[in-house]
Amino acid sequence: MKALVCVPSYDRPYVIDKRTGFWLKSLKDNPYKVFVEPDQSLYYSQTFSNNNIVETGNKIGLYGQLIAIGKYGIENGYDLITKIDDDTYFTDEKRKKTRASEVFDDSLNEIKERFANNPKLGVVGFTRGMDYFYNKGKGFKTRKKPIYGTCVARPEVFANLDPNFYTFADLFISVVCKELGYEIETYYNCNENRLDFTNDGGLQSSNRKALSLLTIERAIAKYPKCKIIENGLHGDKITDLDVSFYV
Repeated sequence: MKALVCVPSYDRPYVIDKRTGFWLKSLKDNPYKVFVEPDQSLYYSQTFSNNNIVETGNKIGLYGQLIAIGKYGIENGYDLITKIDDDTYFTDEKRKKTRASEVFDDSLNEIKERFANNPKLGVVGFTRGMDYFYNKGKGFKTRKKPIYGTCVARPEVFANLDPNFYTFADLFISVVCKELGYEIETYYNCNENRLDFTNDGGLQSSNRKALSLLTIERAIAKYPKCKIIENGLHGDKITDLDVSFYV
């Protein structure tokens, strides 16, 4: 299957190079693109070749970028899209950070084969931390909850995201996957390493709490079985969503 590695990014041209670019540029089996807003292209071209930069619209937010990524995948004949955050690298039990490109190429090749053998599969999420530690090397498992972080998906999953939402993208990638009649699995043969809520740029460039509350209001109108929960991970408590009814 033909897969494209996609990194949506905003206001992090140098962070992305240190955390993700160092291995992304060394991929051998799978092509990649960095998706940026037009007014950011000049900065990203300092660290990435223009051939690897795709411009989306201006001020479209993460959902707009993800929708653009899905449409780009469909228009350019890709069977699968890998969504990776711009502060992420991969390791496994034997290979460390310096071999992240090797780890990811091998992992994505294995995931492509999984999709090729299962037309009902829509999204494969990755694992990390203790979840990886206790399950490493176990291949694939059916996932009963939303993905979080890196995922490989059929491009129509991204193309069908709601452009009126701003946050909780991982939750609604999972919801849309199920709406389209696909299954979700978790991949346990590598470990995702990423930063959470500590970077400059990205959503930190905007009022994350206000955007989250607006997304919750719109999401509940569209998906009334969503449940509001409290999440203290962001410093001051911010309302979060439980979409388990739809996943």
